Amino acid sequence: MIMRKVYTAEFKREALSLLETSGKSAAQIERDLGIGSGCLSRWRLEQTQNPEAAFPGHGRPAPDQERLRELERENQILRQERDILHLPWRAVPGKEAVATPWLSRTQADEIPVH
Repeated sequence: MIMRKVYTAEFKREALSLLETSGKSAAQIERDLGIGSGCLSRWRLEQTQNPEAAFPGHGRPAPDQERLRELERENQILRQERDILHLPWRAVPGKEAVATPWLSRTQADEIPVH
């Protein structure tokens, strides 16, 4: 199995700083640092698109993704609550009304007609 290198946010920022201040090409800096070809370009693009949320770290979602996940979870809970409220209710003699997820008829539910 090929292991992928993981670089810290600090390393990425330092590499981008080196790119801006050293006057060397991106390819030369990538070779000097031992990082893959095109990494600096990808990191620079990520940093310019969203500077506050750039390089969130391993396993840590971006703030907007985290908020989306919270809203999806809340939506799931609300749907479950709604579905519970839409269950058919039936009264059982001598007991309180209970929710049944299916409609079934028993002899106790039938009313005799004479």
